[in-house]
Amino acid sequence: MAVPPPQVSDDALAVLRGVSERAMDGYMLQSLTGLDPQKLGTAVRELEQQGLVVVKGQSSTSAVSEAYVYVPPSVRQRVAYLLGFQVQRP
Repeated sequence: MAVPPPQVSDDALAVLRGVSERAMDGYMLQSLTGLDPQKLGTAVRELEQQGLVVVKGQSSTSAVSEAYVYVPPSVRQRVAYLLGFQVQRP
């Protein structure tokens, strides 16, 4: 039986797309996704809680811009599957 992919918000998906191939700091993620610090912090915490990203630094809204976010090697296939699944859904 296949395990359904985790549910993530659109903001979290935007962040995940950004860091799926290379690590980024919060400033780069803000620029790439267009999210304000509050939405970025919420999205990063959501992904961190699901084990899809690792955050070096603080993911709080006041400090997320200075955090370094990346997908750990142990979940790269899971992230690729999730991103592929999200692209294919109606």
